[in-house]
Amino acid sequence: MKRLILISTLSFIYLTAFSQGIYNNGAHIVVSADTYLVVDGASGNLQNESGVIDLSGKLKLDGNFSNNVTAASAFGTLASGSEVIFAGTGTQTIGGSSTAVFSFDKLTVNSGATVQATAGKQLTLNSDLTNNGTFTIDASDEEQSTVKISGSVSGAGTYNMQAYLTAGRNWYVSSPVSGAKSSVFNAASNPVYWYDEEHGTSAPWVTISDNTTDLIPYRGYIATVPTNGNVTFTGGAFNNSDETITLYRTAGQTKEGFNLVGNPYPAYFDYDAATKQDIMETFWLRSRNEANNGWIFDTFNTLTNLGTSPSGKHTSGKIPPMQAFWVRVSPTKASGTISIAKSLTSHVDNAANIRRAPQEEQRQFVRLRLYKDASYDETLVAFFPGASDAADNYDSPKMLNASATVPDIYSKAGSESMAINSLTTFEGERRIPLYYNTRQTGDFKITANEISGFSPMGSVKLYDVALGTEHNLLLDGDYIFQSEAVNNASRFELIVKIPGITTQSNTEVYDGVQFIDRTNGQVEIRIADKNNTNTKYTVHNAIGQLVQSAVVTQNSTLVKFSCPAGVYHISLSNGEKVYCHKILIN
Repeated sequence: MKRLILISTLSFIYLTAFSQGIYNNGAHIVVSADTYLVVDGASGNLQNESGVIDLSGKLKLDGNFSNNVTAASAFGTLASGSEVIFAGTGTQTIGGSSTAVFSFDKLTVNSGATVQATAGKQLTLNSDLTNNGTFTIDASDEEQSTVKISGSVSGAGTYNMQAYLTAGRNWYVSSPVSGAKSSVFNAASNPVYWYDEEHGTSAPWVTISDNTTDLIPYRGYIATVPTNGNVTFTGGAFNNSDETITLYRTAGQTKEGFNLVGNPYPAYFDYDAATKQDIMETFWLRSRNEANNGWIFDTFNTLTNLGTSPSGKHTSGKIPPMQAFWVRVSPTKASGTISIAKSLTSHVDNAANIRRAPQEEQRQFVRLRLYKDASYDETLVAFFPGASDAADNYDSPKMLNASATVPDIYSKAGSESMAINSLTTFEGERRIPLYYNTRQTGDFKITANEISGFSPMGSVKLYDVALGTEHNLLLDGDYIFQSEAVNNASRFELIVKIPGITTQSNTEVYDGVQFIDRTNGQVEIRIADKNNTNTKYTVHNAIGQLVQSAVVTQNSTLVKFSCPAGVYHISLSNGEKVYCHKILIN
């Protein structure tokens, strides 16, 4: 049974009975409003193993604060106006084995105190951060800490945020603090670069080769490091203001309209939700490929929530802290704006952090990969009701990899190459030309890495124009071909067939298999000779979602529908052949 420890007074007092620290192994500690709980001294640690703390007053620590409860916060109730104060003389850590977010209302670091959020920890402040000591957000080669601050940031202390970078490659970075200098990267020895869109033809890259240049928040930079390890962004406070940044498109310049910007916050930033004016709904991340032998672009379209990721890493609308990324001002516009806000920050984007997504009926797409050995590139062809066949915000232009080892694959909207080509929905058959570049010769492979939202009655095929052959990507798997080094080659077509919505006849017969429509939304499946134990049926709705499935154990099986009105597709498979039937439920 948990013990309830209630600490309550009518006015602020110091309770110094905890000079040896607090080890909470199951107690429910309540610190009521107007109470000042002090855990002081050299051993003044607060270690939460299995209990919970309700904090309405103030908690002052001279030692470490660790939470080891598997997936739960150390705080049960965290009242508005409550405060955690770090006041030690040595380095105090915020850590522990728990994967839960460390939530605070107010967090204060006193003068002389040094606080470090250990690598991988996620801190959320519902209110203000006051730092008059040293506050560091740590990183390691595997984990990055983040801090989301909803209130203000004040205090004359030192603010540090670390990023683990490796030598031997370029890093696309941005500063999470307001007063960082180029000395962060020792630019006098390791120059730092930023992109000047206005001079994209003559002098696109501006070189910083001193240690005194300001790293401007919201601007992206390219940097290198001589050895593997943490780089510390320091100088000024954590960026925490809401801003509107203006970007430009200079007609006639190489890569006109492309601007290299950066996440300014010490947490993930939801670019998807940011207000954009005359900015395309796409961003690009420059990275190494999954095989780590070439440079590629990951592409993400925030309107469709679809992306390509030849880096092999998770890509979403949330930009990691200290990450630079490419955006582009819309065609025909001289400038555009992005309004960013601290309310759009969060922690690491993973399976437990579900993002908003478009309705399922709008996500109908084919993801294709072009492989050369272990290196690959990706392209998406999608179909959306609001998209047009011309270039629009549903599309994401292709930024070519320009790599000796990584090929390019893409389609086109008009004359513009697209990494993500979103077309209007249709019924019947469409042929979409595919293009590729490679600087190598030999064997290549095209694979449909993902086919989503299509009816089982439809088909997705690859047509090789050079050989005059069709390859069913749904049934036949990867397509192997040989190629010389080529540029913008239009050798392939993607053939997508989507059946129209029509009512089927009452009975369909295929090779001894009968589908008989009965009343009340039922279909009888009759099999003349059912001697295969692998026989089963599946039912999908019109957008390809599985509704039901079952193993067929008898020669006559009744499929009962308890579904909304609409078109449904029944597939019967015996491990060798697939039989399909379509039914309209009124």
